[in-house]
Amino acid sequence: PVVRLLGADDEVFADTKVYAQVLFLFAPVSMLGDVIQCYVQNDSDPRRSMWGTVSASMFNIVFDYVFIFPMKMGMFGAVLATSLAPIVSMLVMAPHWKHTKLRPAKVRPSWTMIKTTFSLGLPSFITELSSGIVIIVFNLIILGISGNIGVAAYGVVANISLVMAALFTGLAQGMQPLVSQAYGARNAGNI
Repeated sequence: PVVRLLGADDEVFADTKVYAQVLFLFAPVSMLGDVIQCYVQNDSDPRRSMWGTVSASMFNIVFDYVFIFPMKMGMFGAVLATSLAPIVSMLVMAPHWKHTKLRPAKVRPSWTMIKTTFSLGLPSFITELSSGIVIIVFNLIILGISGNIGVAAYGVVANISLVMAALFTGLAQGMQPLVSQAYGARNAGNI
């Protein structure tokens, strides 16, 4: 039903269904990889976090080719490469656990802190949600205008756009702990 809702016609339904099923199956792994990446980055190891992300991306690119063409796995190969990439990232970041500086602490729930956390995360949530909605709407419109070929062409452009956005997001996230530390130290020059 989700694949049909997103506009898959009979020509692409089978491949899209396989892709969606495997992607949903590996979604918890992907989310865990994102959490670990943020943890490692904020635990004074942004370089390892970056290499985990870069390694996952390179794995995805190389194994998309390997699984799709030499191994002739088709769409399943493409989604398998995408689904395994977070595991590669977590393996690259695994040595960090020997050097972790963050420790669990007893924290009393605070409605003020919860409200602050949600208000700080709301802009990012809206940005992510709106990006997804825009892509779905564009896909449906393009599907009606020029069919699957048009959607595929738009997909290429959209993915290039996402890569560029990821570069700038990475830059912003990499700067955050450095600027915060400099601010805490009242070092305006480093800020």
